[in-house]
Amino acid sequence: MYRGFTIIKLPRKAMSPVTRYHVWLDDQSFGKFDAMAEAVKYIDGLKGDIQ
Repeated sequence: MYRGFTIIKLPRKAMSPVTRYHVWLDDQSFGKFDAMAEAVKYIDGLKGDIQ
């Protein structure tokens, strides 16, 4: 959980050997990211905290 959003760590797969993170708020998906830092930055941007 981060600022009310759920960030789910997705397992690596043979076709996608990179750990990815899926961002959710309630039942709405906000996409998948290649790094936790990218997911957090995206959420901060949605909340208006990016300068």
